[in-house]
Amino acid sequence: MSKKAIIIAIIIIILIIIGTVIFLILNNKEEGNFMQEANNENHIEQTESSINGQGQSTMEQGQDMAQAPVFNFETRTVTLNSGYEMPLNGIGTYSLTGDECYNSIISALNSGVRLIDTA
Repeated sequence: MSKKAIIIAIIIIILIIIGTVIFLILNNKEEGNFMQEANNENHIEQTESSINGQGQSTMEQGQDMAQAPVFNFETRTVTLNSGYEMPLNGIGTYSLTGDECYNSIISALNSGVRLIDTA
């Protein structure tokens, strides 16, 4: 075979590989969109059935399952599964250090914040 024929064969192989990769990428996106649409439809059906009072939620079906948290926006708290109330508004200290952390916590406490996440 001549050099020209080898180069043409290599170009054809490269084009086939590129075409296959593009096909697989586009096909994967379509499958992802299909799955997203199916999840959305399932969520809409569940929401409609709970609004209409038909069927039972997962929480109602399992007697051993904990109760869902209860939000009280008047007191700005949420009642946890354990029965304790936790404030809805809080401050996280993950990236705070030194004076920045100290001043942020003092300011939050002075503003009425009672939930301080120190994890």
